[in-house]
Amino acid sequence: MGENPVPRLFPGEQWTDAIIEFLAGLDDSAATIWREYLNHITKGTRAKEPSFRWRTKNKEMITRIGREKYFNKVSEWLALVRKPQNRSIDEKYEPLLIGLAWSAGMSIDERLIPVLSKTAGSLLSHQYYGSRKGGKACLVAIWFSPFPSAKKELIFMQKHFVKPY
Repeated sequence: MGENPVPRLFPGEQWTDAIIEFLAGLDDSAATIWREYLNHITKGTRAKEPSFRWRTKNKEMITRIGREKYFNKVSEWLALVRKPQNRSIDEKYEPLLIGLAWSAGMSIDERLIPVLSKTAGSLLSHQYYGSRKGGKACLVAIWFSPFPSAKKELIFMQKHFVKPY
């Protein structure tokens, strides 16, 4: 089967390196599905929020991947996003980071809500190795999540992370 390239997937960050390594270790069939997923999530990330079409396709892709496999990999990658770096996350990584956040929030797995919350807190609170766009994408993802725990998480974050000026 032919190579299905993943746009905007650059080495150099712990989390993107983990994605590249993961894809390299898959058989052709599984790699194709994951590449399609990664291609999908990077599209439309310049908008303030994901479109209905994007959200529908996201659910389809997660179903094709498998709920548990999806949860395990996305949780791992988002945990790596939170690890401190010596610099801010470069903007070239942001479409993938935004797509991962949106995808996780709109997934069919409530276990990703606290993962997104921790990631948002980390990205928004560290000026030297964070990403404002990535952090905001995590908040948007939590907002669009269908789970009641998501709204509780947003209230908690507002109380603990939002500073009045």
